[in-house]
Amino acid sequence: MKTRESIHESFRLYGKNPAIILPYLLFGIFNTAVTIFLVNYLKSSLATLRFTSSIEFFVLGQKLSDALTALFLQNLLVVLFIGLVFVIVDAVIKSYTIGISAAMIRGKTATLKDGIPAARRATTIVAKNLGLGLLLVLGSALIFITSVVLLGKFALVSFIPAVIIFAFILYAVTLFASQSIVLENKGAWQGIVSSYFFIRKHVEDSAKIVLFLVFIFVAFQMIKLASTQLLENFLRSHTLQLVRVAENLLLGYIIMRPLFVILKTHFFVKNLKTLNKKD
Repeated sequence: MKTRESIHESFRLYGKNPAIILPYLLFGIFNTAVTIFLVNYLKSSLATLRFTSSIEFFVLGQKLSDALTALFLQNLLVVLFIGLVFVIVDAVIKSYTIGISAAMIRGKTATLKDGIPAARRATTIVAKNLGLGLLLVLGSALIFITSVVLLGKFALVSFIPAVIIFAFILYAVTLFASQSIVLENKGAWQGIVSSYFFIRKHVEDSAKIVLFLVFIFVAFQMIKLASTQLLENFLRSHTLQLVRVAENLLLGYIIMRPLFVILKTHFFVKNLKTLNKKD
């Protein structure tokens, strides 16, 4: 199936099946609450540094140094824990909504129950995401070392765009890995490999899907930026923050994410059926 047909069908399915919005809306509220908690926690825990003078460092010496080290490790553990919770919740929502999307594509009116069997694949998606994160870190380290060796003091200039390109390629190649894990019952690495071979057989249409997703993402970011700049002259800071949160929920979690998962699942399922028929 061609990209244009999948895009058109994903909009139609999105409009007819509002059930898929609820999981992402709850996910958006969860992310907002966790972000507010984390920012306030880090601000409060690091507030003591503002009142620590150089004289106190000199007088207290090792005791203050140990206290600051403990504070840093504590904050690091909190950040890592929250990051892990986010990865787990994200995987549950992703697998769950892929199950709902698959039910839509089969021609039925999707309900929240349709995503429950698919949510059992969340642990595999967590493993996939952690593996890709590790691959990104190792790849970035290799790029940095190569940049330093070849370019010396100009390493940073090439390192940042090179990492961005590497991350984009990694994202594009594994675009359908979660769909493969949920719908084909693949393992974490098998899902990544399956996504790669699927994209290789549908290079042109897959590239169009990626470009469409990037275009929608950039367009929504520009809308949020433009509306914020427009409203900041008329609203107080607290009201403006609430508007930003509502905007993020609407554009990011009510429209963009559900639409993206429907589009990717629809394109994957329809082309996988075509491929199986040919085989």
